[in-house]
Amino acid sequence: MQILVATNNKHKLNEYRFLFKNTKIEVLSLKDLDIKNDVIENGKTYIENAILKAQGIASLTNLIVLADDSGLEISALKKFPGLLSSRFAAQFNKQEDANFELLKKLKGKRNRRAKFKISIAIANLEKDIITFNDFAKGEICYEERGGDGFGYDPIFFHRPYQKTFAELTLKEKSTLSHRGKAIKQFIAFLERKKII
Repeated sequence: MQILVATNNKHKLNEYRFLFKNTKIEVLSLKDLDIKNDVIENGKTYIENAILKAQGIASLTNLIVLADDSGLEISALKKFPGLLSSRFAAQFNKQEDANFELLKKLKGKRNRRAKFKISIAIANLEKDIITFNDFAKGEICYEERGGDGFGYDPIFFHRPYQKTFAELTLKEKSTLSHRGKAIKQFIAFLERKKII
């Protein structure tokens, strides 16, 4: 079974390939098929954006398309950057600068609770949609830590492991992360339906 993952983010694509590696699912990228993602994500929720992207890309191919939208929600910042996580980071030259700006906004705040939230939408050519949502709880640490991961991973601290997501191995992260948990739901769905 082939699934086209609707992202141009190579780090996210690598995570998806890792998450599906012990299944009968072959992950294809937009680059593999020379498809441009021109979908405007103007939804008001993660799930709306994921569906827009999945349906938009599905209309260009006869493959099953998986799209996601995710965000970092920081309690003390009223869930900012949330739905604007990608756009917030895009204002800066480097992701590290976006992370540093969030750390500045949290200076002096004791409540550092945060969540990574994700919605995944899977669509086919008929635009049939199935969706999965999940989250990972953590807190924002006081400085960037770790050289793995991407995005906000270096500042997202998982207390039980005493590590940021950027300090976890991909195997560890896949069991704890919002993305890993949502894909686990999807794989369980496919197994129940005897698709894989």
